[in-house]
Amino acid sequence: MGSKKLLKKRFSIHAATYDEYAHVQKEMAKRLMKHVLHVTAKTDKINFRILEIGCGTGYLTKQLLTHFPFAHITAVDLAPGMIEKIKTKVRSSRVSFFCGDAENMHWNERYDLIVSNATFQWFHHLSKTVYQLMNALNDQGVLCFTTFGNNTFHELHTCYELAKKHLKLEKRFAQSTAGPLFDSLKQLSKKIEMVFESNSELVQIRGEEWEHREWYPSVRNFLQSIKKVGASSSTSENSIQRPSFWKEVIRLYEEKYEKDGLIRATYHPMLMSLKKVN
Repeated sequence: MGSKKLLKKRFSIHAATYDEYAHVQKEMAKRLMKHVLHVTAKTDKINFRILEIGCGTGYLTKQLLTHFPFAHITAVDLAPGMIEKIKTKVRSSRVSFFCGDAENMHWNERYDLIVSNATFQWFHHLSKTVYQLMNALNDQGVLCFTTFGNNTFHELHTCYELAKKHLKLEKRFAQSTAGPLFDSLKQLSKKIEMVFESNSELVQIRGEEWEHREWYPSVRNFLQSIKKVGASSSTSENSIQRPSFWKEVIRLYEEKYEKDGLIRATYHPMLMSLKKVN
């Protein structure tokens, strides 16, 4: 999933442009918020404590403040640039900000809700992290997060592999990909279920998925939009950087996925909800 050091740098650099380009992430946050309100509808909101992982520029944080007016929120992000940005947008004594890697943090407090939008796809040890987060929940607490599924940017991945074949690079760059490859909902669910296999009766696990298509003026515009939110079109250490190769990728993309002067890109969001039953 790429080095954390590189992710930290990229997201910090692009904190200023994130809001302008994070259209899909905002839609995911809205759907996540709707789900959170549903699963916490019967919960006592007094002294409610929320942990938000990957708070970014604060789009979801502001919604949490509105819908949970008596809650205290601990907002965590890997990138210093994101923490600096959110502090200019979210000014509330009910929010505490921390910069750090959630996979390597120890949670001394207990929370009623742990929530994360479009962040878990960057975790290196997802199963272990989910286990640790569930241990940081109070009884009846809920962990809800969105992430990206295996069909995300399938157009780009398809054209990248085709370009390798056309230019006879598939053997030399066999491990190279157009970007990170994500789990399917079935794979992700299985990973999480295995974490609680011996105590499955103590955790309720729910998952859902959907697809979202965005249309761009050009392939270059699409690739630029990925960079502007801090992600990258290629995280492989063995990625192909040759201009001639990317020219072929773009040609194939336009040939296969252009319609009415626009090219499409598929996003595959997934939502997971885990409730601590006992």
